[in-house]
Amino acid sequence: MALGTGLRVCAVAASLAAIAACGGSGNAPATTPPQQAEPVFKPVDPSAPAILPTPPAGGSEPIAMVTDLASGWPITLRVGQSMAARLTADRAAGMRWSLRPGSDAGIVALAGEPTYEATAGSPGIEVFRLTATKPGRTTLTFDYRKGSDPIALKSASYPVTVQ
Repeated sequence: MALGTGLRVCAVAASLAAIAACGGSGNAPATTPPQQAEPVFKPVDPSAPAILPTPPAGGSEPIAMVTDLASGWPITLRVGQSMAARLTADRAAGMRWSLRPGSDAGIVALAGEPTYEATAGSPGIEVFRLTATKPGRTTLTFDYRKGSDPIALKSASYPVTVQ
């Protein structure tokens, strides 16, 4: 019985090899694979210099940015450096963000009124611009509420260290 099983296995293997040589099943015509295009990604040359972002003109630090999805992420700034908080807001439904009074502790200052960037078919983005004014630590807290409702629907907070 062992000999018969071995012959069947060999016959199946030979049949599979024949099918593969013909390009698949016995009914399908054999096709030639298309030429492979040059790869999209090329290997990195380890001796090439790293590309680092260039700070804006005038020697100032790049702008730090946070979103409402990154609530809780710490931010480190240098005195004079700017930051932007880009928070999703549905102004069409009467929703707005506000910076909780006193949360800046005088360590960062609001640079003007927040602006609103509308997007078609979805909520827009409310943008708060702030500037680090003196060394220290604080937590910026933004509250999202409808109109003048005293209860916030949600909040976003960011621990800030200014060096």
